[in-house]
Amino acid sequence: MVKISKVFDKLESFADDKLQKLNVRGGNNPLIFPTEIENVGQFIKFSVFKEYQFQRDAFEKAEIVGTVVLPLPSSLAASYSSEYANEEMGVFGAAAAQNAGALDFSGDLASSASSLSNFAQGTADSVGTKGLASVAAQTASAEAGGVIGGIVGGITGAVGGAAVGQTIKGAFAGKGVARNPHMAVLFQGTGFRTHAFSFKLVPSRQEESRTITKIIRTFKHAMVPEYIEANHFFRYPQQFRIELSKPDHLFKFQTCVLTGFNVNYHGEGAAFYHSLENGEEAPVSVTVEMNFTETRIITKKEIDEGL
Repeated sequence: MVKISKVFDKLESFADDKLQKLNVRGGNNPLIFPTEIENVGQFIKFSVFKEYQFQRDAFEKAEIVGTVVLPLPSSLAASYSSEYANEEMGVFGAAAAQNAGALDFSGDLASSASSLSNFAQGTADSVGTKGLASVAAQTASAEAGGVIGGIVGGITGAVGGAAVGQTIKGAFAGKGVARNPHMAVLFQGTGFRTHAFSFKLVPSRQEESRTITKIIRTFKHAMVPEYIEANHFFRYPQQFRIELSKPDHLFKFQTCVLTGFNVNYHGEGAAFYHSLENGEEAPVSVTVEMNFTETRIITKKEIDEGL
């Protein structure tokens, strides 16, 4: 059996520096699986740290309370998303978008006021008289402008309140005319990246079975809150820093929280167990699935940093 102290020494002195960037900070003893992890290609390290605010530098100043080093999972994917919505701009919204370039608030008060005036005048010019006449219908159609303007004027003189809009819709339908909603695709933001990992852990010796048990407990313990103030409040669960041994052609992670953790203790599909010393029994294999969510959104700055 290889002594665990010798394994730690190997982790510090790999010729190809595979784990050099994964050195443990703060004298924390890492949980490493498998024991001869140097025989595996690349590695992933999970650092659990105490910090209850989602700040950019949380990991750098926090206390690390647990470290797990595992081989890379068979599936390693990164997903990026940007959220857009289809919105009705309307007559004035469309005109405002066309003239937004006139707005400039970088100068003094007089120049800012002048730019605002130019913007307002340009918006009004873009809407035009026909658009103003038919603003209740939000259309500036040259072909239908006169007809719609007359409809709107007649309706608003005869009815009021919510009935105006309903009557206008009915009149449009009867004339075979539909208003132009001036649709636009508007950027809403970016979502938080999520990461899913699956590991099949098959121990080859008693000590590795115990290591698997400790690894599972580390993740379970980190993802749940704790009671404070006479059980009237929760303290946030711990956060994670995830690092790859060779991220150059892969990607980096931001600080994450663990949102899902599933363990199948019968990884072979049946109840197979090893008999350990002292009458203990441990599963022949364990399958672990993890779901993480990053705590900050991705911008160009993060992409430039390798995320």
